Amino acid sequence: MLTSSSLIPVKIFKHQGRQLFLSLEEAPPHVQAYVIEQDTALLLEAPRLIALPSLENSETIEQLLMKTLTAPLAQPGSVIIKPGPPLQLLAIIHELEAEPTWQMVWIKNALLEILQIAEFYQIATIAMPLLGSVYGKLAPEQFFQLLQEALLTTTTVSLKQIWLLLEADRVSREEFEELSIKLGRWLW
Repeated sequence: MLTSSSLIPVKIFKHQGRQLFLSLEEAPPHVQAYVIEQDTALLLEAPRLIALPSLENSETIEQLLMKTLTAPLAQPGSVIIKPGPPLQLLAIIHELEAEPTWQMVWIKNALLEILQIAEFYQIATIAMPLLGSVYGKLAPEQFFQLLQEALLTTTTVSLKQIWLLLEADRVSREEFEELSIKLGRWLW
């Protein structure tokens, strides 16, 4: 397996004035928004998203827990914006009580909303994992097809670069090369 300390392969594709990068965990420092694969209760990335209460906070841990348990769930297929920079776009594509926990329609809707958010906020560079593959088993080809459909049906003038990030500890060099070929085949 490749590690972050080894040579990081990057493949670049061009489409309709936009660059699409396939990379192993490396995105440039100028990325304006990161997409995070998430569930309706916001539990999958909880350590990164939840700030621990300060000692000055008057709420007890029990009160905070009750707030969390009674908070409304996010809608599958939606995107929650966390302020940045860079912005964090939480793509709600999992419902932990369902099997499987994701549905292609949720990923499709989240991709469409991500592109709309990018245009609204005039985001030029965005980075995201292959949604549905971080915590789910969506095949890369299926994600590429959903991304292609979203790009073809959404007008985005501002968005110039999309970085698709793969986890280096889960992808070998051979798998990276295969995904690069598949991405080229599916998108263009």
